Amino acid sequence: MKSIILLAFLMLSSLLTAQTGDITGYVTEEGSKLPLVGANIIIEEAGNGTTTDLNGYFRIKGIKPGNYTLKVSYIGYKTVNKTDIIVKSGSASQVEIFLRPVSVEFTDVVVKGSYFEEDNIEPVSVTGLSQEEIRRSPGSAGDLSRVMLVLPSVAKINDTRNSLIVRGGSPVENAFFIDNIEVPNINHFPMQGSSDGPIGLINLELVRDVEFYSGGFNADYGNRLSSVMNISFREGNSDKFRGQLDFSMQGIGAVIEGPLPGERNSWVLSYRRSYFDLLFNVTDMKNPVPSYSDIHFKSVMHLSRNLKLKIIDIFATDRSDVDRPDALEFKMNNYGEFRSNVNTFGITAEYIHGADLFSSLSVSHTLTGYDVKLNLTTNAQWFIHAKTDENTFNIRNINHLRLGSGSNIDFGADARIPVNSYDQTYFSITDREGKMSPLVVIKNNFSTFGAGIFAKASFNTAEKIMINPGLRLDYYNLNKEVNLAPRLSLKYSIDELSGISASAGLYYQNLPLILQKQKPEFENLKNPQAWQFVIGGERLLSEDTKLTVEAYYKLYSRLPMDKANPELSLFDMPIDNGSFSGYTDIVSEGEAYSAGIEISVQKKLAKDIYGFAGLSVSDAKYRGLSGKTYDRRFNSIIGFSAEGGYKPNDEWDLSLRWSYSGGAPYTPFDELKSVQARSGIYDMSRINGERLPAYHSVNLRVDKRFNFSNTNLIIYLSVWNAYGRINIAGYYWDEVGNKIASEDMWSTLPVLGVEYEF
Repeated sequence: MKSIILLAFLMLSSLLTAQTGDITGYVTEEGSKLPLVGANIIIEEAGNGTTTDLNGYFRIKGIKPGNYTLKVSYIGYKTVNKTDIIVKSGSASQVEIFLRPVSVEFTDVVVKGSYFEEDNIEPVSVTGLSQEEIRRSPGSAGDLSRVMLVLPSVAKINDTRNSLIVRGGSPVENAFFIDNIEVPNINHFPMQGSSDGPIGLINLELVRDVEFYSGGFNADYGNRLSSVMNISFREGNSDKFRGQLDFSMQGIGAVIEGPLPGERNSWVLSYRRSYFDLLFNVTDMKNPVPSYSDIHFKSVMHLSRNLKLKIIDIFATDRSDVDRPDALEFKMNNYGEFRSNVNTFGITAEYIHGADLFSSLSVSHTLTGYDVKLNLTTNAQWFIHAKTDENTFNIRNINHLRLGSGSNIDFGADARIPVNSYDQTYFSITDREGKMSPLVVIKNNFSTFGAGIFAKASFNTAEKIMINPGLRLDYYNLNKEVNLAPRLSLKYSIDELSGISASAGLYYQNLPLILQKQKPEFENLKNPQAWQFVIGGERLLSEDTKLTVEAYYKLYSRLPMDKANPELSLFDMPIDNGSFSGYTDIVSEGEAYSAGIEISVQKKLAKDIYGFAGLSVSDAKYRGLSGKTYDRRFNSIIGFSAEGGYKPNDEWDLSLRWSYSGGAPYTPFDELKSVQARSGIYDMSRINGERLPAYHSVNLRVDKRFNFSNTNLIIYLSVWNAYGRINIAGYYWDEVGNKIASEDMWSTLPVLGVEYEF
C-alpha cells in the first residue's frame, strides 16, 4: 500500500512540476522583410538572450513558463520591446519582430525604443494588438470583433451582434484580410452584402496579431469606405506535434500542429463546433438553437532563404431551423431555414529579391453559398426564398522598394472576378412606410471584374518629418467606372516622446452585388465615395504608456437612396431589415458626414498592470432626397470604454471592461397604423427622431494557468454585464402579439472557458 501511495505521489509530482519552454522567431526589417543578422534579443525579466542567425532566426531555450518581454535591438534600427510573450511547458512560443530603420548620424548607434511599434507609413488611426492582448480581453468570449469594441473609433450598439460601426459608418464599409488574403466576412451567419453577423468565426488560437485601421489607410487598400482589419495567423510548431482542446461559449474544438519536411516548415489546423444545439436535443428543450462550425488551416514552407510560401484555408458552415409553432411560442416574426457555407482558400508567395526589393503575391478563391427560406409567422406567407452561390477569385501583389535614407516605395495591383448565381425571390409584404413592397425576383448567372493599381511612398525629408503620398486607380466593369483616389499622410516627430500626424484621402467602394443585380438599371449606379481627413497627436507618458488624440471628418457622397423611401439611409437599413431587398428606384444621390474627436490611453504590460481607455465624441448625419438632414442609425454621440487587468504572478490574470455609449437614434412606430396592418409601420415624420436608453455594462474575467510536465491548462471565467443592466438594442413590432416589443441585449451571463494544451 505504501508503495502504491509513493508511486502515485511521484507521478503527481512529475505532472505538477513545470518544465521549460522556448521562445523562437524572426527579426526582419520592416517593409523589406530582410533578415537582420546578429540582432540582439534579451529577455527583460531574466537578463539572458541570444542573437539572430543568417536567416534572422533565433531560439532561446530553457525558459521557465510565464509572461515575458523581449527587448530587440540592432544598430541603426529602433529598439522594440515585445510584451506579452507567454512561455508554455514543453512548447516553443513564436514571435515575429519587425525593426524600423532610423536615420542616425553614426552607424554604430542603437536607437532607443518603447513598448509601442510605430508605423510611419500609416501614421494615423491604426491600433495593433498582440495574440495575448486579444485572447484575454474581457467580454469578448473569443470573438475578434468584440475585442475591437474597446476602441474609441468603434461604436457599441448591440451585445448580440458583431456590427463594426467605425467612425459613423455602417457594417457594409469594412474590409478584412488574413495574411494578405481578403475574407468577405469574419462572422458566422453572415449577412449577404455586409460584414455583419452574430458570432465570430476566427479562432483566436491561430491569430498572431491584428492591425486595425479605423481611417486614413493608404492606397494599398481599396474598395472600402471606413476600416480595414489586417489579421496575421501564426505559424504551426516546426519542432514537434502539439495539440490543444478547447471548451468555451464559442463551442468545443481542437487545434493540432506540427512540422513539415524541411527546415522550419510547419502546419496548423483547427476545428470548432457549437454545442448548444446538441445539448438542447439531448434534453428535449424546445427553444430553437442554431448550429455552426468552422475549420482553419495554415501551412508555411521556406522553399529557400529568399522564398516563403503560405497556404491558408478558412471554412465555416451555419444552420438554423425554426418551425411555425416555435416561432409563435417565442414571438418571432418569421420562421424557416437558413443555410450558409463559406470557404476561402489562398496561397501567398513572399520573395526577397535582394537588399532593396521585397514582393508578395497572393491568389485566392472564396465560395459563399446561401440557402434561405423564410415565412411570416402571422399568416405563414412566404417572405424570402433565396439561393445564392458566389465565387470570387482574387489576386493581390505588393512590392516594397527601399530607396535609402529612410525612404521607400510600395506599389502593386489587385483584381477580383466574381462569378455568381442568384435564384432569389423577395415576396410582396408591408414595408416600413405601410406600402406593399414589390415582388422582386432575381434569377441570373453572371460574372464581372474589378481591378486596381496603387503606389505609396514614404519620404524622410528631414530628420523629424515623414511624408507619405499615395495614389490608387480602380476600374469596375459592372458600371464601367474609373476611380482615381489620391491619399496623403504626414508625421512630424516633435521629440522622442511626442509627435503629430495628419492624413487626407479619397475612398471608393463598389455597391453589394446582391443590390446591383436586383434590376438591370441598378448596374449603372455610381460607386459611393468618401473624403477622409484626420489629424492627431501622440505622446509617450512612459515607456509603456501612450496617449493618443485624433480628430476626423468624413464626407460621403454618391450613396444609394431609394426613391420609394426617399428619407431612409439605404446603407443603414440592412442591419434592421436583415437584407438588401425590395428596392424599386435607386439613385446615387445620397450624402452624409461624420466627425469626431477620440482620446485614448494605452498601457502595455511591462509589469503587473495593463490597460486601455478610450473616449469618443462624434456626430454622424445623412441627407434625405428632400434635402432634410437626419441622424445616422448608429450616431450615439458619446462613447467610453476602459479595459484593464492585474497579473499578480504568472498564473493569475484578473481583468475587467466597462463600457458606456449614448443611446442610438431610432425611428418610432406609428402604433395605430401598425396595429391595423399587423406590421411595424414607421412614423415617417420622426425618422431617427428618438433615442434608445444609454448603454453601459461591466464585464469581468479571471484566468488561471496551470503548467504541467509538457502540458498546460488555462481555465477562465468571464461574467458579462455583471451588474445586470437591461440594455436595449432596439424596438421591433411583435407581429404575433401585434404590439411594440424591445430587443434586449445580454443580461448577466457567466462564460466558462477551458484550454488544454498537450
